[in-house]
Amino acid sequence: GDMQAGDIQAGDMQAGDIQAGDMQAGDMQAGDMQAGGMQAGDIQMQDLTDHESNWCKLIRSSTITTILDMLNSHTETCSWHDLTQSCETDDSSVITVTDYNEYGSPLSISTTINGVTMTQVMSYDCSLGWCKLLTQVNHGDENRQTHCTWEELTQTCTIDMVSVNTSTYNEYGRILSSLVSAYEQSSNSFTEYTYDCSGAWCKQLTMNVTATTNGSTNSFISTCEWADLHQTCYNDDPNYIEAKIYNERGDVLRSSISTANYQMNTLMVYDCP
Repeated sequence: GDMQAGDIQAGDMQAGDIQAGDMQAGDMQAGDMQAGGMQAGDIQMQDLTDHESNWCKLIRSSTITTILDMLNSHTETCSWHDLTQSCETDDSSVITVTDYNEYGSPLSISTTINGVTMTQVMSYDCSLGWCKLLTQVNHGDENRQTHCTWEELTQTCTIDMVSVNTSTYNEYGRILSSLVSAYEQSSNSFTEYTYDCSGAWCKQLTMNVTATTNGSTNSFISTCEWADLHQTCYNDDPNYIEAKIYNERGDVLRSSISTANYQMNTLMVYDCP
């Protein structure tokens, strides 16, 4: 397939985590680490209707992080055998093996960090052409079970009988709103998202978060501007800027996140059909 990256110097690289690059909040289902957009950066859910032959497989992620004057960098390189992805960091401290279904959603993720292995196993309903998370079981340092039910495009997930996450999606599988409530604490968080879905995939425009804890309420607003495949996001922090560049399929190729004392830059390389 075509390699997608381009001539990108380190300062232009994009923000990401070890597993799969920087995830926009709009890609999450079920709370902590869903499953839908792990391997291909900020995967756009409706692209999954193209099935296996038309989604991009992550093959390398390089990240440079600067906190104050301390610089840290790592690269994760991935190989593929059919729908199984094996990734390893350059210092071999993190090894991740992920099995995907034909829609690009992970069925299992096994992550070994300094010899300690954690595993996630997911199940879905993919009858709409994008995958609705039904269950997620985490094994390792933190055993956790998530069970989800669906009523049309509204998902209700119970996480270890400790918290409940109720989310609503659009017809392309992008999250529109999410309410997270804790059973034993007087706290909840409500998040709303808006998109421009007039093109081939939905581009996130805004994210509004309202969190309430013990009667105290705080709000957070993120607003994004688009110029073709370039996205720039701002929030209430005047020093915060997040910039991303996507490929034509909606995968993040690179981004940078900057605040007053922090910067993260990551470059993603894919094998695309």
